[in-house]
Amino acid sequence: MNREPAPIPNASPAHVPFGTAHEWNVLGDRTSLLVGRAQSGGRFSLFETVTPPGLGPPMHVHTREDETFRILEGRYEFVVGDQRLIASPGDTLFAPRDVPHRFGAFAGVPGRMLIFITPSGIEDFFDAVHREIGDRLPPDEAVLSALFDRAGIRLV
Repeated sequence: MNREPAPIPNASPAHVPFGTAHEWNVLGDRTSLLVGRAQSGGRFSLFETVTPPGLGPPMHVHTREDETFRILEGRYEFVVGDQRLIASPGDTLFAPRDVPHRFGAFAGVPGRMLIFITPSGIEDFFDAVHREIGDRLPPDEAVLSALFDRAGIRLV
């Protein structure tokens, strides 16, 4: 029997024309929301992130989300668990929840990647970091720690 999959509750079709995505400054990364909670019914969020050379988030652990990274341009250094990896365009990495990880643009050039996060909701964290830290780097440690804690993310 050939059955069509059931539609995702509360999901809606989405078209985000190039250059129209909502953007945040997240610890130096320019992060654009391509598909979020409103479109996916809370199932996932998809972001494009541009990371300047030498920047990227500190080592952290998500307690609520899994992350998948697809490298589009540049090279990234990832630490996922006890593995250190260099990722190039076309590479894909998966960082499950509860596993410490970090990434940064590598080799002196910006990196660009897609980040697929399940379930959605991390948009609230990106918005808070953008509002409360903005382009002030390095960020105030107490403010950064409080933002991570509220989002269910532990700094390591």
